[in-house]
Amino acid sequence: MGLNYIPTHVRPAGSINSAAMLVRGTDRFGHFELVEMAKAELDPEGVADHDRAVALYRDCYLEEEARHALLSA
Repeated sequence: MGLNYIPTHVRPAGSINSAAMLVRGTDRFGHFELVEMAKAELDPEGVADHDRAVALYRDCYLEEEARHALLSA
C-alpha cells in the first residue's frame, strides 16, 4: 500500500485525473476525482469507489508508460 499526501493545487502530469481522498480542508482546484471514505467495511459504494480509483490509477500508469515508450524510441 502506498499513500501520498499532496496539496490540492498539484495536478496530474497526464490527461487523466486519478482518484484522491481529501483528508482535510477543501479542494478548490478539482484536479482529482474525489472519493469519500467508505461507510463500512465492504460497503458496496466504497467497493465501487475503490474499483474506480484502481481503474483510474491503471489508466494513468498506462498513459505514462506509453508516453515514456515514445520518448525512448
